[in-house]
Amino acid sequence: MSVWMAETLIATTLLMAMVMMLRRPVARWLGAGAAYWLWLLPLARMLLPTLPREVAAPSPLHNVVDQAGLPALLEVAPSPAAQAAATSIPWLEMAIGLWALGVVLFLVVQAIGYARFRRDILAGSTPLGEEGRIRLITSPQASGPLAFGIFRPYIVLPTDFGLRYDAQEQDMAIAHERAHHERGDLAANMVALLLLALHWCNPVAWIAYRAYRADQETACDARVLSLYGQDQAHAYGRAILKAAGGRQFAGACHLTRITTLKGRLKMLSSHETSLKRISWGMAAVAMVVATGLALTASGSRAAQQMAAITDKVDQADFAKLTNLVSQPVSAREALPQAAPVPAAAPMPAAAPA
Repeated sequence: MSVWMAETLIATTLLMAMVMMLRRPVARWLGAGAAYWLWLLPLARMLLPTLPREVAAPSPLHNVVDQAGLPALLEVAPSPAAQAAATSIPWLEMAIGLWALGVVLFLVVQAIGYARFRRDILAGSTPLGEEGRIRLITSPQASGPLAFGIFRPYIVLPTDFGLRYDAQEQDMAIAHERAHHERGDLAANMVALLLLALHWCNPVAWIAYRAYRADQETACDARVLSLYGQDQAHAYGRAILKAAGGRQFAGACHLTRITTLKGRLKMLSSHETSLKRISWGMAAVAMVVATGLALTASGSRAAQQMAAITDKVDQADFAKLTNLVSQPVSAREALPQAAPVPAAAPMPAAAPA
């Protein structure tokens, strides 16, 4: 299990780095939606089961383990050096325990933060109506439009929404938050936080998470502009700027995140991506995802061989094994000698011619 987890964390880190290198050129040539779909790659690798492999021939190390009779060889009294090695600090177990503790603490902090955010937003809120399953409310705690809730979806508007935004900006801001619910972005963010929890000590994962959220907002912007037309980009940009600032919550999708503002405004000024280019882009993204999964799915062969050897000696006492190796040859149990081979009978002398 630990070998699989280590390989999976390393593989997903490499895939995150690859996505961060590809996201900008993909967004430039194939559209913001294609760049956003690239982030399926690390998640798919995390969920991918171990693929079966062909069974390789036993290595010499396997043969040594099989022929030596390991349990019998270990019946030797432990030396002081072996006893000291047996009582050494289990660094690997401590590292795994620290990592697991970090995962639990990360999830607990996120859960508590989301519960407080939900309580504060709903306290003193005023319902405005419903759009299907989505409830529209105003809240004094909201500095700009935002969406939250997976099973009970909400769109939250600031109390001065009608004063700060004109009619066109209001429609586009609400359309942006509605798109987050329709696309399943809230659920995707919960999954991304779970993946980040497993990588809580990995700086690459934190950078990738911020890039993922930026690509999510940009893809949502592209969807809104596809509904209203590229000629409405100026009005949409005004709505984004008016929503800038205020508190940001990881469990919600805000109309504007300060860290993504520059890139989103730049995207609004770009040319509209053609349908043909989008189709080619999705095909290219699918190929990249399939290739990345194929290259990282099966893990290292060396790790599998080591796991096979470990299965053979998992019941062995490694302290005794260390003692056996460290003792001089004279102190080890003498191995039985093979029976001598009888000498061949002398050949009779040849008769004289």
